[in-house]
Amino acid sequence: MISVIGTALIASNAFTELLSDSHYKTLYVSVISLLVGLSTATLGFLGLEKQIVHHRMVGNLYVEVARKTRHLINKVAANSDEKTIEDEFKKLLIDYFNVNHESESCPTSKSDLDKSIGLNRSKRDSIKSQINKSDDEILGIVEQSLHYSLCHLIANNIKKKVAALFRKIGLLSQKDYELYIKQFS
Repeated sequence: MISVIGTALIASNAFTELLSDSHYKTLYVSVISLLVGLSTATLGFLGLEKQIVHHRMVGNLYVEVARKTRHLINKVAANSDEKTIEDEFKKLLIDYFNVNHESESCPTSKSDLDKSIGLNRSKRDSIKSQINKSDDEILGIVEQSLHYSLCHLIANNIKKKVAALFRKIGLLSQKDYELYIKQFS
């Protein structure tokens, strides 16, 4: 930005006319030229454009791996051939590790990481939750909740004891008792 503005000022007739009465006209033009040269050299040395392009490329590679993963999960849901799924999974894993290796040359600062994670966190978490739930359903993974309230645990224990009593006095068959108790496990 400095180099663009500085070059425009130096090339502008308005700038030279403004300084035409000044004894320091040459000094001003020289200082601005020096600043333009330094800013251009600094940008070239830091290679910021290359870093930006590389970050975008790595991000796009991760998106491609995510897209292929979604496609593979859909194949699992469609009960495709296990060998085909296994082969595609191995290729996908290799792609993922290659992208990770490529991303190692894109370091970011801790503040950049925190900033990117903080942006749209709730929306991203909601989407990830829905995707995970969908994936679990497709893959047949059943989540068992371990968060029971104390009242719920006491009520279930009472129900088990009553069922055991009914079984003992013959009001409940062994098969029905086992089915009933199984729902509390």
